[in-house]
Amino acid sequence: EVRIQLFLSGTVVFACIAAHNFLEGIALSHTRLPRGLPRNLPLYAALFLENLPEGAAISLPLFVSTASPHLALLATLLAALAEPAGALAGAWGGAGDVSSGE
Repeated sequence: EVRIQLFLSGTVVFACIAAHNFLEGIALSHTRLPRGLPRNLPLYAALFLENLPEGAAISLPLFVSTASPHLALLATLLAALAEPAGALAGAWGGAGDVSSGE
């Protein structure tokens, strides 16, 4: 009973965070700063720190409910990869760079 609830919770959290990361990637692709990496580094560091608890929120319930580190890692990896996929989709969409007024 508890394991089923944990598995369902982990699955729902995975779906929500993957969707969140995809949209976050789209937003990032349209708000990049024109001055390059040194100016963007604090933003990327903040996103890295923000993604750490998201990964834990996905992996812990899945690991506890299934005792499979592979499943927990795979779900976390797929949710994390949604962000660069969103960035590629946003760049491919060609809406331009919002910060530079294109």
